[in-house]
Amino acid sequence: MMARRVFSITGAVVTSLLAGAAAACGFHGYTPAPTLTDRLLGSEHVVLARPAADNPYLFEVTETLVGPDVPVVIPFLVDTPSRARLAHEPQSAVLFARDGGYGPFERVAFADPTLRPIIDEVITKLPDWEMGDDAERFQFFADLQNHPDPGIQRLALLELDRADYGILRQLSLAPLQPQALTPVDGAVLPAPQGVVAGAIGSDLDLVPIRVLLLGLSGAPEAGPILNDGFAQAAKTGSVWLGAYAAALIELEGAAVAESFLALLLDPSTKADARESLLDAIALHAVLREEAERQILLDHVIQALAQDPSLAIPVARQFGARSDGALATQVRAAMASVTLTQPVDAITVAQYLALGAPQTLGE
Repeated sequence: MMARRVFSITGAVVTSLLAGAAAACGFHGYTPAPTLTDRLLGSEHVVLARPAADNPYLFEVTETLVGPDVPVVIPFLVDTPSRARLAHEPQSAVLFARDGGYGPFERVAFADPTLRPIIDEVITKLPDWEMGDDAERFQFFADLQNHPDPGIQRLALLELDRADYGILRQLSLAPLQPQALTPVDGAVLPAPQGVVAGAIGSDLDLVPIRVLLLGLSGAPEAGPILNDGFAQAAKTGSVWLGAYAAALIELEGAAVAESFLALLLDPSTKADARESLLDAIALHAVLREEAERQILLDHVIQALAQDPSLAIPVARQFGARSDGALATQVRAAMASVTLTQPVDAITVAQYLALGAPQTLGE
C-alpha cells in the first residue's frame, strides 16, 4: 500500500473526507476537523516551540520531532494565554507542523507533560500508520478512552471518531465509564472539554462517537438511553439520528430496524432523516452475518414497496458501500419515480450497474 505521507496537511484532510461512507464521522452532518494524528500524518516537519529568550512574543523552536533540524521561523506571535501558561510550565511547549520543508507552519496542539508522551508515541508509530495500519492506530486511542485526564479522553474520542465503523467493531474497548451512560435530553453526556487539536469549541461534536460506542458496549444500561435518544432525535430532526439508529442495530440486532419503517414511510419525515436511517441500515448490512443482513435487506425491501421514492436514497447509501443487493427492487421502484435531478439519475444508474450480478429476488 502506498505510504500516506505523500499527502500534504491539506491533503490529509481531503483524504479523511473521502475515506469511505462507513466512517463513524459520517453521522455528524458536518465535516469534523482533522485530528492530531491526521495533522502529523500529513506533515514532514514537526517541531516544538516556546517563547524566544530575547523576545517573549515570538516563538523559537526548542526541539525537532520530525524532519530536518534546521533553523526555521514560526510565523505566529505568542498569544497572551499561551505566554502565561508557558511561563508557569517550563516542560510544556506548542506543537507546530508543516508540509515538507517549505509550507507554512500550523499550530497543532499545546504539548503539556500529559500530552507530550502521547505525541512522542504517536510519532514513533507514524511509519506503520502511514502504511495503513488503521486497526493498530485506533486501538491505541481506544486504550486511552478512560485516561484520567479529560483532555486525553477527548483526544481519544476525536481520533476514534475518524475510524471506519467496521474497525470500531473489531477494537477491544474498555468498559464505559459512568458519565458515558448519563442521559442528557435524549443524548449522552459528552466527555469533558479538553484543549487538544481537532476541538471545534463544543463537546456536542463528541455525541455521535459516544452514541456509537454505547451501542458497541453491549451494556444493558445503554438500551434505554439509545431508545430515548433515537426518539428525541426523530422528534427534533437531529443530525444524530443516524448514529442512534446504527447504535441500536448494534446493541439490539437487525430486527430493531423494523421500528424505523414508520419513520421512513411518514410523509412528514424530512429527506435527511430518511437518508440517516438508510445510512445506518446500509452500514450494518455490509458488516453483518447473512441472517442479520437479510433481515435488514428485507426491511428496506418492505419500505421500497410502500414508498418507491426511497429508491434514490437506497441507491445512494447502498451504492456508497458497493452493495448492489437491492438493485432489482430499486429498478422496480424507479418505474414509479420521476427523476428531476441529474445527480439522482447518475446515482441510480450507477447503482443498477453495480447490482446487476448480485441482485435479490431473481
